[in-house]
Amino acid sequence: MDKGFGERLVALRQGRGYSQEQIAMRLGVTHQGRTPA
Repeated sequence: MDKGFGERLVALRQGRGYSQEQIAMRLGVTHQGRTPA
């Protein structure tokens, strides 16, 4: 459906960085809000 849906699931699995990921996506900087798994 939406790309954000998958990102959301990944963030939930990580249990953290959800806010940063969301903010980064809003700002348009995914590389900054991305954390090495």
